[in-house]
Amino acid sequence: MKKVTKARLAGVAAIVLVAAGVISGCSWISPEAQMDRQLKSELADMVEGAQDATWQFRGELAADPEAAIPEVGGIADARAALSDPTLEIPPGIWTLIDLAKTDEGTALTLTTKVDVTRGGGFFISSDEGRVCFVLLVSPDGSRIDTLPADCGDAVGPALGDEVRDDGESIEVYLDELDLRRSVDGSDYRPLPCQCHSGGDCDCPGG
Repeated sequence: MKKVTKARLAGVAAIVLVAAGVISGCSWISPEAQMDRQLKSELADMVEGAQDATWQFRGELAADPEAAIPEVGGIADARAALSDPTLEIPPGIWTLIDLAKTDEGTALTLTTKVDVTRGGGFFISSDEGRVCFVLLVSPDGSRIDTLPADCGDAVGPALGDEVRDDGESIEVYLDELDLRRSVDGSDYRPLPCQCHSGGDCDCPGG
């Protein structure tokens, strides 16, 4: 009888240990961890999207940034509205809060945000994440480096951010994101030229 009891106790102890190990090993897939990963992944995509949009105008930005900024699709120039709250910020994917041209290149200080939703029904909530960063276009337009930036405490309210009741507003730093920190021509190779039967062909060799 003693042996059976000990065996049962040993079995229960083993189950408890295995369960504890499973819980400990899977803690990284908790809803909070999943939300954090999704939020940072989407912010990284947003920053890389800004790199792509800016790359097309790198030459113009290196030469005359003030004239080029209105041409960059998706960037909303908020500089005037930050100093004058009566002005509205135009809609945009990325918000420009500073622009400077130095010997190191043209620096665009941008901020962008994403919303990640969790739950459902009466229990739905969303977290908002914001990141500030600098896109530094080299003087010759051959490279764009992405650097951390501090947008300051006043930027959120100035951009119309409100106090949230259904989630958190989280400031995420660029160094927390997994993304390209520098892009050049090797990241934007032209697509192979393709000719279609019956159509005009501009590919080399016809």
